[in-house]
Amino acid sequence: MGKIRSTSLEEKEIKRTMIINAAFELLDDQLDKLPSISEVAKKAGVAKGTVYTYFETKEELFLSVLLSLFHEWAKSFQFDTKKVEHFLEEFVDSLLARPVLLKLASKAPVVLERNVSEEVFLKYRKGLAKLLDGVAEVMHPKFEVPQENLRKKMVLSYNVLIGVWQNYDISSDLKNCLVANNLEIVNIDFKRDGLAILKPLWGLS
Repeated sequence: MGKIRSTSLEEKEIKRTMIINAAFELLDDQLDKLPSISEVAKKAGVAKGTVYTYFETKEELFLSVLLSLFHEWAKSFQFDTKKVEHFLEEFVDSLLARPVLLKLASKAPVVLERNVSEEVFLKYRKGLAKLLDGVAEVMHPKFEVPQENLRKKMVLSYNVLIGVWQNYDISSDLKNCLVANNLEIVNIDFKRDGLAILKPLWGLS
């Protein structure tokens, strides 16, 4: 019996989600490089051409993976505190627990966004802006800060932490090399250094 074609929108969305999940699982197993479309297709149990039916390029696929991870991340916040320092701890810890998200986010402006159409680029950036707006909206009742200020701080905080991750994300051997050569000042710790930058941004000493 031949393969059944996806006809309904629901079936197509299921298959699209299946491809995104397969791409994430491959990344989770091997963070150092982006899997190929062939590898993703094999993992998802679909033909290579099927992947291209949903995503024009590999970069578009991984921007979709990233946006999916952002949705999951935004839903993870508890917001059970009115103390900014506790929120920042949760903010940094929640990202540190998601290395695939950080890895893809650090690649987004320098790799992923450069090989997609303007339409795909705008869809991704609008999705990211909507998520950050949503987090700021939920935060607004808990913090005595105008929502627009929260929005700006969320965007700046996100960009700061992506930059910190890019410097932190080196091999253990290279980290040990820095220690051995008394270069601790440039041996970045994601949580320590991330919080050191974020606290003044949020008005903490």
